[in-house]
Amino acid sequence: MVSVLVSFIISCVAGLVSAPFIIRQLKKLKLGQFIRDDGPQTHLVKQGTPSMGGMIMALGTLVAVALSVPKSDDVYMALVTALGFGGIGFVDDYLKVRHRRSLGLKGRFKFLGQLLFGAAIAFYAYRAYGGDVKIPFVGLPIGMGPFYVPFAMFIVIGAANGMNFADGVDGLAAGAASASVGAYGIIAFLQMQEGLAALSAGVIGSCMAFLAFNSHPAKVFMGDTGSLGLGGLLGALAVLTRNEALLAVIGFLYVVEVLSSVIQVYYIRRLKRRLFRMAPIHHHFELMGFPEAHVAVGFWIASFISGALGLLIFLRG
Repeated sequence: MVSVLVSFIISCVAGLVSAPFIIRQLKKLKLGQFIRDDGPQTHLVKQGTPSMGGMIMALGTLVAVALSVPKSDDVYMALVTALGFGGIGFVDDYLKVRHRRSLGLKGRFKFLGQLLFGAAIAFYAYRAYGGDVKIPFVGLPIGMGPFYVPFAMFIVIGAANGMNFADGVDGLAAGAASASVGAYGIIAFLQMQEGLAALSAGVIGSCMAFLAFNSHPAKVFMGDTGSLGLGGLLGALAVLTRNEALLAVIGFLYVVEVLSSVIQVYYIRRLKRRLFRMAPIHHHFELMGFPEAHVAVGFWIASFISGALGLLIFLRG
């Protein structure tokens, strides 16, 4: 418990101290967000707001890991996964800013990078823990054998991209991620995986520090650097705690965000009309007239409810 609390405090303080310096450097280098014309018109005033703020969360977490998190192979693999996905996001963010467009790293290169880091943690988990998957409310785990590897890859890559879809409103992704990561951190703690629990606490602390600068009106955006990194870590926690199936509940918000975009594309291409005013679905609520801050808080609450429900299911076995 001590390492969990210390990790949270250290990462939060490190994030709060480093954020002003990082934001100044991003402004000096003119690494500002490019806002698409086809997005919500209220977002156009955000043009030029520093992006790549995920570095603030990464720094806070790394300081916590160095100073307080109990080290283990699981912790190192979770960290490598988060940094790997965050690195892909960093390249994507940089190319967007450099070329002043909404598209950065080409999709096939981004996906190949995600496959690489997803495969690394999937093979590690398969070698370390085998191919069994816990199914909620089912007495015995289901053995997937070598098919566990692509399943775990799907979990990690899906979590990363789901978090990326949720990052579209000031403060939304960081607050929602705190609830989801916190749920898996509690699961890790209850399973005596102290290192993963402390790592989760460090990530939450860095998210809290980041929110001090990212809440509406945001002074900095996390960019894909932050959203892919957070999502990659969430997927890694699901795999390493051996509770992959619970991600559908704990991460239900991200499932809805992705599905809303998929459904919207289907409606536009096949039915020639829109189901939502804009997708992902958080933009739909913005265009309905809800203030951006209210949308973020509402989605935080939804994420906390999903996390709590996931914990209840875990405790019921």
